[in-house]
Amino acid sequence: MISCRIVCLTVLLPVLTMTTEVRHLVLGITRLGFPYRAAHVITSTLNMIPSFKEEVILIMDARKLRGVRTFEEGKFFAKLKEYSSLALPLMIKAMRKAQIAGLAMDARAFGANKTRTWLLEIRMSAPDYAVLVTGILYSIMIIACNFFLKRSIHVS
Repeated sequence: MISCRIVCLTVLLPVLTMTTEVRHLVLGITRLGFPYRAAHVITSTLNMIPSFKEEVILIMDARKLRGVRTFEEGKFFAKLKEYSSLALPLMIKAMRKAQIAGLAMDARAFGANKTRTWLLEIRMSAPDYAVLVTGILYSIMIIACNFFLKRSIHVS
């Protein structure tokens, strides 16, 4: 069950962010009934994923320049331990980006108007419906597997 959840997060979210424009995501999320502020936070977070990937590569290169060769020559557990050292610089960079984004939003009076207007209108097409049905079927399958696994554990 955990691996199915991880697959969903590591495969579907990047595909979603790479194939859909941010403004379409915001519009779609707000059409589902979410407040605009929540939709903006969600899409801004998803939009930062590629920049964090680039940041991890820069941090790894900096560590290699300092003589750390674990990423190239180390064993699996040594690499895993070394990846934990990337967390602090990445978190600092994320906080700086969030602070800059907050200042930019304040400067542009984000959320000053309670009503929101949209320049574009979106409609679902055949590929959108296919992906929606696939996602619903995947979710039903995972929920059913989870139900039956819990039931088999309680029976035995």
